[in-house]
Amino acid sequence: MFKSKGPAALTPKERLIKLLKEPHESTEARIRMLACVLVDLGLFSTLVIRIPLRRYQLAPLRAILDSVLYRRGMEFLLIFPRQSGKNEAVAQLLAYLLNLYRRVGGNMVYGATGNALGMGVERLEERLENPWNAGRWTRRVRPLRRCLGKAAVVFISSHPRATARGQTAHHLLVIDETQDQDGAHVEAVFTPMRAANNATALYIGTVKLSTDYLWTKKEELERETARDGRQRVFLVGPEEVTEENPAYKVFLDNQVRKYGRHHPIVASEYFLEPIDGTGGLSDARRRALMRGIHLREREPAAGELYIATLDAA
Repeated sequence: MFKSKGPAALTPKERLIKLLKEPHESTEARIRMLACVLVDLGLFSTLVIRIPLRRYQLAPLRAILDSVLYRRGMEFLLIFPRQSGKNEAVAQLLAYLLNLYRRVGGNMVYGATGNALGMGVERLEERLENPWNAGRWTRRVRPLRRCLGKAAVVFISSHPRATARGQTAHHLLVIDETQDQDGAHVEAVFTPMRAANNATALYIGTVKLSTDYLWTKKEELERETARDGRQRVFLVGPEEVTEENPAYKVFLDNQVRKYGRHHPIVASEYFLEPIDGTGGLSDARRRALMRGIHLREREPAAGELYIATLDAA
């Protein structure tokens, strides 16, 4: 005969799940539950959003949250391999902050260009359709924003020709697709939005060139870390992702098999190795492979395969 597990035997996480499922619990108990969930982003992700973040996502987010909550005003760079959950992590972070500041108020500013702006809005809306927030969050325009109580995420185009001045980032500034941003424009227009409240900044993007804004920001933040020892750059390599997500390993292995480990897109977007932005598209190794060692031929030989190669950049 088996004894059922009594309340005293429940783990803290199991007690929270029980409280979520039982509306007849006392108001005091539910308030305690809400407070416990909001203390930890991992619990919020699991119990409220119900799409649990992985360890490699939570570790950098907790460092970012520490800076936000304690007004440290730090800057962070978050780089994941392509399609491994970077934007999912940021969407859940924003949903968490909206819940945290819904009574206090204040803005999180999200800067992006092109499709990235619309996708940022869409991801946040999807995560706000959770048991706590569905039917309670609102859409506002001028500026475009998604609100919960007194808190809001303000979405602004970071294109150099867009009108973006005048907003305040009270808690957090997010710059998406950092590799495609005009660094001078971001520093002139978006960085001052953090000033009034010493807000934290988060830059996210995909590795491309060694000369773009993402990589120069990485080098800048690494110099700051060398000065004070505080980690600001989080490069999550493919080995960390595949350890927790076997399906991603299958996909990545197929890409390597199909294109080769040193293909510029595979090397940069999946293995976080930037393309040298000071020369052509291809590195020295690939350019060497492109050069033929045969004498010039005026016409093709029968049965031979010929490949014409060009370093397009």
